[in-house]
Amino acid sequence: MRRTGMWVVGLGCLLVATQAPAGERIKVKDEGGIRDAWNLAPGTQLVVPPYPPEQAANKADVCVAVGYLIGRDGTTSEFSMLKSWASTKPAGDGDAYWGAFARYASAALSQWRFAPKPEVADPKPVYTVATFVFSDRPTAELRGNCAIPSLQMHLLELRNDPRMGRKMSRGIFAQLEIDPLMEQKYWALRRASNEATAPKPIPAPRPTPPPKP
Repeated sequence: MRRTGMWVVGLGCLLVATQAPAGERIKVKDEGGIRDAWNLAPGTQLVVPPYPPEQAANKADVCVAVGYLIGRDGTTSEFSMLKSWASTKPAGDGDAYWGAFARYASAALSQWRFAPKPEVADPKPVYTVATFVFSDRPTAELRGNCAIPSLQMHLLELRNDPRMGRKMSRGIFAQLEIDPLMEQKYWALRRASNEATAPKPIPAPRPTPPPKP
């Protein structure tokens, strides 16, 4: 089994405007957490992506978690692959491999449509995530390899990853609202992890007693 690193992929023409005014903070919701304000729009089906045909020769079990924005009008945009996993090591160009899964997942997400609940008079954009499994035997276990229990925590991890920090500090990610308490929790966990893995000091040797007369 092989887990890929956590990385974010821009999806070219699939990226569109955030539908949020500049400077407005966008709430972040875990997968399934949008039900307090949004329903599926009437007639909308949750389209799922097919297995990329260009990767079918080595058909590994794969999952991806794709972040996306729901705009005020219920359309989806700003697709980025936030987490990925494959049962075998991708052959050839890793960027091309994961780019194929990202494109198909994002193309499916682009067809999702939402409508605000009747009691929501002023719908606000929200950023969330969807997990997709590419497999002939999709199971909860396979899906769990890409599950993101706390999207805010995951975004903080990406933002403070030296490889990802520059990408996470601009565009849609610069507009996302992160709970200060969640950020405090992140840094507390990080400090605890650093302390647990820090090498322990070697105790000084005991002084050699003087020889007996």
